[in-house]
This record gives sequence, structure tokens and C-alpha cells, in this order.
Amino acid sequence: MDESQKGPTMRSPDRTHAYTKPRFDVVNLISGTGLRVLDLGCSTGVLGAELIRRGSASYVDGVEIDSAAAEIARRHLRNVWTRSLEDIAPASDVEGPYDVIVTADVLEHVSDPWKLLSDLRSILSARGRIVASIPNIRYWSVIYNLAVRGRFEYQNAGVLDRTHLRFFTRHGIQNLFESTGYDIETIVPNHFAHRGLNAVAARMIGDLAHVQYLVVARAAGRS
Repeated sequence: MDESQKGPTMRSPDRTHAYTKPRFDVVNLISGTGLRVLDLGCSTGVLGAELIRRGSASYVDGVEIDSAAAEIARRHLRNVWTRSLEDIAPASDVEGPYDVIVTADVLEHVSDPWKLLSDLRSILSARGRIVASIPNIRYWSVIYNLAVRGRFEYQNAGVLDRTHLRFFTRHGIQNLFESTGYDIETIVPNHFAHRGLNAVAARMIGDLAHVQYLVVARAAGRS
């Protein structure tokens, strides 16, 4: 695998690459204090623990399909449900509304991310936000391997993680949110995408330089 495809913020739900440190890139997108937070694919709960430590969250609930990771997450989070993300919303035992719903490296793993995002609107507070990170299939090494080498090979992690069911470009990410009733407030490339490239080269090739995008979105028509 091209090492430049790898990044500390991309991992599979099999937990081969489970989070051991907080997602500071995601945490830093969450502003406010005392927020009610739901972390989908919360792994061991380290992101939620960091939000609570900072005072950004009054509590964090999580959803984690891996039972071992979920058990660790329960040390940090208020509630942790061990289930598939396909079944999370609307669900009678999910105690919304939430001010922030985190979908960090999860939307590409579900069969119908459009339905999931649509369903999440029902448990999002009036001023709530979705905070997401999503891989960019237009990343330069994916395009090079496909166009020049004739290869589209799944890997254990990265853009072509073998557990990814859906693939998005920046335009596709925008369409995903807009078509499910959201207005995007922020969409920015993740900084580790420039690993191996200098800043000038990254600017020249644009979206091809970015392995992943970070997104903040609110339900359309809400402040």
C-alpha cells in the first residue's frame, strides 16, 4: 500500500486501527460548552472523553459495533450502544436530541449513508451540527494507480479500505449532505493529506492532494 494513503484519522470498523488517541482534528471543529454529543463509531471513547475534559460536552453517548471497544468506551461515556450504525436512528432508546453528532470515518462504511443522515435529523437539536470526516476517492495515488497502473486494489486501511462500501469526491460529499437536507457550513481537507507533498505542489493539484475531508453541517432551514 502507498504509505501516503494512510493517516491517523482513518480506520476500519474491524478495529484493526481503533482509535487510541482523540481525534483532535474533529474535536477542534466542535465549538461551544456543555453540548449533548452522540459519537457514531465511538471506538474506545477517547474522542468523547476529550470533549468532556475540555468542557465542550456535558455528556457523550456512543454507538460502537465492536463489543470489546464498546466496553472500554463505557468507562468514559454516558451510554454506549453496541449495534450497527444502520440501526441507530430513529431508535427508541437513543436519548436525543443531540447538539453534535460525530460521524468520523463512518459514512463510507454503511450501505445507505443517505438514509442514515436523513434519519439523524430526527435526533438533532434545533441548532445541532453533524461533524464528519470522509475519505476522498479522487486522491492522487488512487487515480494514478487506476489510470496509469490499471489497479484498484482494496487495502487494510486508507481510502481503499476493504470495508468501505461507498466512495466520495468533494462534490459527492457536498451532494450527500445537501440531498439529505443539510447545509454545509465547513468542508476542509485534512492536513495529513499533504504528507509527502510540499505546500506548493498540494495547491497545484487541488483536490487530488487531499486524502480526506472534514465537514460541519446543520439541518437545512435551522440556524
